[in-house]
Amino acid sequence: EYYGALNGVGFAFFMNFNANNITKEELPAAVDYLNRSLNEDPTYYRAYNNLGLIYKNLGQIDLAEKNFNFAISSSQQAHAVGYWKPYLNMGSLRAERNDYEVAAKYYLKAAELAPDDRFVNSILGGFFYDNEKYVQAIIFYTKAVQLGTKDLGALERFADSYYMLGQLNEAKTMAENILLLYPNSKSTILMLAAIYNDTGMTKEADEMTKKAETLPNEN
Repeated sequence: EYYGALNGVGFAFFMNFNANNITKEELPAAVDYLNRSLNEDPTYYRAYNNLGLIYKNLGQIDLAEKNFNFAISSSQQAHAVGYWKPYLNMGSLRAERNDYEVAAKYYLKAAELAPDDRFVNSILGGFFYDNEKYVQAIIFYTKAVQLGTKDLGALERFADSYYMLGQLNEAKTMAENILLLYPNSKSTILMLAAIYNDTGMTKEADEMTKKAETLPNEN
């Protein structure tokens, strides 16, 4: 296999490779490793995808986009496991450029290819929430929760999506369920206090507010 030809340093690099943590000093070695992977197999979409992540994290956006596009083209040919990832990464890249419509197309393609991936559904929920598309956010957060996500931030944005749509009963139920998982989440307690206040449950709102005051601030 390819990594069998690497020296000791190269093999260690291979075993510990994480495109999201590459520094500028490590960039030449990372690019060399991935390019050699592509020499072995020009359709190896993961190498293009990882190169895209490296360049994106280093702020070299044009090179990131180029490699994500190569990854998409290669993954379409191979129909490889996880070949939704470059679509998700292109969506993220476009979202950071405030190119909402194009970002949405890439994100939705990722969801089409990985409909039962809770991470993908959670990411799309967050994307639509951030863009104040709360109905769409609820659709994807619902699927993410059904698939088992327990990420506090995602769950709170899910509840807040209902709140922003004025669906206070749904927001209240969601926030109360979050507290079953995270009973000392100050942000959730304050959210629930606001919901109680808006629904006329002033006693419960006061209790939640007092409880929040006993808890340390969250990072």
